[in-house]
Amino acid sequence: MQGFTINTQLSTKNYIQFTKQSKALQLLIWFTRILGFFLLLSVPLHYASEVTSDLPFPWAQLLVGLVMVAWPFLLFYSVKRSFLRNTSLQETITYTFTEQEMQVQGETFTSRVKWKDVYRIQESRDLLIVWHNPQVANIIPKKYLKPEELSHFYQLANRRN
Repeated sequence: MQGFTINTQLSTKNYIQFTKQSKALQLLIWFTRILGFFLLLSVPLHYASEVTSDLPFPWAQLLVGLVMVAWPFLLFYSVKRSFLRNTSLQETITYTFTEQEMQVQGETFTSRVKWKDVYRIQESRDLLIVWHNPQVANIIPKKYLKPEELSHFYQLANRRN
């Protein structure tokens, strides 16, 4: 099979899935939620004991607990807002995969990456993520790839080493 070309367009859902790829971020979000719920739960327990019922209301625990519980929701709201403000992420992007390189062309940009220069390839259920370096990646929704194209992509990507 020679090279092939696909046209893609990222959705908000794809971009949020991409941001959730980080296992460290997922762990931090769960830890923050659990700690936040613990702090919120401690507020009514504060008055359940006769020893602590005379102390002032634990405003700090309440506020920090609310922030910790709300933080993951605010994070993904800001990711969504960031996607909607960045027009180049919303463009139709044409990927051309050849034996030597991956060509990427959007409405306002063009780039070429040789397979040997690809830093890493990550995969999720719905996305292929081709990393150029630790900070720059192309996000390719799998729904735009036919099964034979996906297979050929893997063959090309495996030759990069």
